[in-house]
Amino acid sequence: MPAPPTFPAAAAAVLVLLGDAVLERTPQLALLHGVTPSSRNLYAGATDGGRFRCLDGLREVLGSEVNDDYCDCADGSDEPGTAACAGIAGATFHCGNVRFRPKLLPVSRVRDGICDCCDGSDEEISGHGAISGNFCENICEAEGESERATLEQQVASAERGLQVRETLEAAMVNTVKQWQDELNLLEIELANLEKERKETRERLNTFGNATEEQQPEGKRVTQPSSADPSEHVIFEEHFETPGVAKRWRITEKGGATIHKDRERGKVLVMNSCTWGGMVFSKASFACSVGSECKISFWAKGAPWQGFSRSTKKTTEQPVDAHSWLAVPSTSADFPDRLTATTAASDWSFYEYEFPSRDEFQMFGSGDVRFSTSPTHIMLQAHSSTGFCASTMFDDFRIVTWGPTGEQHDSGASADAKEKNNNAQVVSEYAQWALGTGSMPPPSSAHTSSEMEEATSGSEVSALQLLERRLRAAKSRNISLVERLQHISGEHAFRWAPLVDKCVMGSFDQYNYTICFFSNATQGSTNLGSFDGWDEGTQAQQPVMRFSHGHRCHAGPARSLRAELVCGAAHEVLDLSEPSRCSYWARVATPCACSQEGLKQLEEEVQAVSRSLAGERAEL
Repeated sequence: MPAPPTFPAAAAAVLVLLGDAVLERTPQLALLHGVTPSSRNLYAGATDGGRFRCLDGLREVLGSEVNDDYCDCADGSDEPGTAACAGIAGATFHCGNVRFRPKLLPVSRVRDGICDCCDGSDEEISGHGAISGNFCENICEAEGESERATLEQQVASAERGLQVRETLEAAMVNTVKQWQDELNLLEIELANLEKERKETRERLNTFGNATEEQQPEGKRVTQPSSADPSEHVIFEEHFETPGVAKRWRITEKGGATIHKDRERGKVLVMNSCTWGGMVFSKASFACSVGSECKISFWAKGAPWQGFSRSTKKTTEQPVDAHSWLAVPSTSADFPDRLTATTAASDWSFYEYEFPSRDEFQMFGSGDVRFSTSPTHIMLQAHSSTGFCASTMFDDFRIVTWGPTGEQHDSGASADAKEKNNNAQVVSEYAQWALGTGSMPPPSSAHTSSEMEEATSGSEVSALQLLERRLRAAKSRNISLVERLQHISGEHAFRWAPLVDKCVMGSFDQYNYTICFFSNATQGSTNLGSFDGWDEGTQAQQPVMRFSHGHRCHAGPARSLRAELVCGAAHEVLDLSEPSRCSYWARVATPCACSQEGLKQLEEEVQAVSRSLAGERAEL
């Protein structure tokens, strides 16, 4: 007759057949309390009254010393079912959680009066006499049913989201083609408008020269050949005349000086690097969308140029609205800049129109807008791009458009202004010159001087109209380029439906708005502009970054990261501030749905169903 199996073999057989469901309350099996199924064979020596070798291999202890509520092993492996080795890294307790999902806990949470395992095993009192009952109700089956229902809802939502995503992507193929076609036509139109503007300016110069020759001495009006009659200069600085200190504020002593350059004469030189602005113009300017200004200047080194509401360093007055709009191309964290400067030892000419939108861009107070606050020129050299003692500026010029002393109208009044400008030209010769009327018959009432005056006036009006059309075309061109730059690469059409899309949500009494590929706000506070994706996240766990928001008081600039999760609709699910001025959001969108994600959810449903059927799950 064969000998009966030794206890370790018998115990192993019981464990394989019954799993964690019915751990016998015997002294031997009490030693295995908190041990993972895959490690139970390592405790076999202890269960038959032998010895146990610590899992780090450094020591052996008596089998009776396992789970005796005293920590003997340096790795805590002799106390898997008690809290005796709490504080040792890697010392864990295994929750069997039959009919749900097994999990591991730090042993510090064993017998702490809180039910962490759904089967309550972490609050059982183990000892060498037995494993006594506990006060925690076994709720594993209820939790399993609840999780399965939640997962099934997520599967249904993912299936709907995939259908919506396919529909959106199909529609965007045609939309993107329309954008690209419009951009191609705009580029042709811009070239034609530039050519037409140049020709109109040349005709105006011709009229001006002819008028000078015909006018008697003392009545001639001289005008540089490069002047644009539609432009009104509101600020000029050549650094050649005395009194620069009265016109500019230098925030640090010796930080900038006037220097005579061999090539350009007297120029403004930055003598050191700083952050927050080195030099500010004391003169201020009122510019806004629809009533833009154009700034031009010469510079070399690594010039930074922007606008500020005040003439103080932004580090001294961090709540002041300010924008860096001309930034070296090597500084990648400035997505709102309107022109990129070149870090070089040669002089370069820079020109751009501002603002591109009414609110101050990137920094400062969200309550201040370009249209409601005068702005000052702001200059600096910054150590991030070097050239600390060789950055120079010269020949600043700011202009607006429209009749002298008057900026052009903005917004809804633009069309009416255009009509008024055309209506002001009443001469038949003016109408003919604009191409809106026929050549008038000869008349003694129209002298040669009158004809030239009328034709010159019509050219000025035509030029003003061309300028408005050119600015509108440039604005639309920039908008299309910004849209299309987000639609490229492997996942181009997947995220295309989010262009120009915004979602809103209210959390902790604050109203949040997240505009994909644009910016995020908390009320009027800017949380940042779109700054790309977290590395490698676009395919499976997409996370959008929004950076360089308004600065916290005496703190960093605000930023937000938005995790995009699968959902049948676009909505903000959650938003929090895990660390100061750094925000985290979970945003549902059909664009985040994928076949891979759906398959994973379906596998999770199947796993929970197997657990509910009594199958043992392994960690």
